[in-house]
Amino acid sequence: MVATTINKKNSANTEVGMDSEKTNTLLLSEFYWIEALIKFRINELCQAQEQEAYPEPPEIQKGVHVYFDYLIDAKVDLVERIALSLVLIANTFPKFLDYFYTNNQVISQPFREFGIRFEGDSKKMITSWQTVFFLYLGTSLGRQLSLVQYIHLDHWLYKENLLIFPKEKKGNPFLTALQLNTDKLYAWLYPKNFRNLADQSFAAHEISATLNWSDLFISKETEKGLVQLRLWLKHGAALRKDPKFSKFITPGVRVLFYGPSGTGKTLTASLLGKEFELPVYRVDLSQMVSKWVGETEKNLARIFDMAEQRQWILFFDEADALFSKRATVTSANDRRSNQEISYLLQRIENFDGVIIMATNLKDAIDDAFIRRFQSMIHFPIPNKTIRAGLWRHLLEDTFPKSNDVDLEQIAEDYELTGGSMKNIFRALLLELYDKEPSKQVITKSALVGVIQNELSKSGIVSVRKRF
Repeated sequence: MVATTINKKNSANTEVGMDSEKTNTLLLSEFYWIEALIKFRINELCQAQEQEAYPEPPEIQKGVHVYFDYLIDAKVDLVERIALSLVLIANTFPKFLDYFYTNNQVISQPFREFGIRFEGDSKKMITSWQTVFFLYLGTSLGRQLSLVQYIHLDHWLYKENLLIFPKEKKGNPFLTALQLNTDKLYAWLYPKNFRNLADQSFAAHEISATLNWSDLFISKETEKGLVQLRLWLKHGAALRKDPKFSKFITPGVRVLFYGPSGTGKTLTASLLGKEFELPVYRVDLSQMVSKWVGETEKNLARIFDMAEQRQWILFFDEADALFSKRATVTSANDRRSNQEISYLLQRIENFDGVIIMATNLKDAIDDAFIRRFQSMIHFPIPNKTIRAGLWRHLLEDTFPKSNDVDLEQIAEDYELTGGSMKNIFRALLLELYDKEPSKQVITKSALVGVIQNELSKSGIVSVRKRF
């Protein structure tokens, strides 16, 4: 057997599901194969007289499970497949690794050749690259030395953050622990809509858009402000790799979206991710801030590390909640808050990716933080022309309108954000669906009625806006 290191790119994200019976059969075959490898090497060490042939890996095919799709698209070699299947088993059904507990009768300890260690009172099993190499090559130490390229940060398993390189240094590199990225583990095991449930302590959640750019109604000035950001998303990676230009370019891009609620800030961030096929993660500031000293920094570090490794767009909504003007230090809480902001500024400064901050209160944000932005894009309340266009877009191909409905006049009379107009649209459709088919007509009185209900949320009874 000869191992070949193959450089590759991440495969497209495939959803869990497919044929459940085939999935169970193929996964079990993979797990039983690893178990058979362990038994094979134990029999080899014990010099079993009737040793069977080396267990061959089961054949895999695409379209059965996302894990096997990944193995095929990544063109993993046998060493990499053993490593990935080993850590997948360790994180799902560790009973298939129970043979590692077999003792060497001479020393009354587990076989050291496997490179296994056990931690804590629970005797948690930690596998290593030595485990992989021994399963692959057995006792041929000379051939194992030829595999050291796998234990390196430049190997694609680490560069693409599939495996996490331990921070602590070990005297023996072969005993480097195998640690699977939990983000990838969840992607393999959970359907997309359940993945956030797998890690409730993670203070960021993926957001996506079912709408398109044609559904977003913003001003020409706002569109113009997005040009530079879209150019960076299109060409930034190439610029950073260019030796002539990279030395003049700071890492990443930082943009502030500011304006009232409901003006399209979150939708714009989601649409950018959709256009450039980048995940957009919304940071939950309320979950991030911890009462325990140092925990906020840890939460931030985890999000930034993951975002850099996975090429996420980070979206901080209501940024003024954490990034407001720093207080005069009068207590330990003030000092801690200022330390958190300083740490955040440092991570933002060095973040090699896209950060979008959104706020309704631009003036409340700390000046030191404002200076970190390459651009600030205003999302104002839409003018009457934009509002009229959005009304037409929302109501077209729904229900017939009575002759007294003048959308141009409605747009002029009521100064509303896009978010409020969508709330009104939803409420109007629900009312119409509750009527008999012959009465499902959009009338002026019905439309004005739901508009007034929406405005009453802010304590406004009636608004007639003239320009």
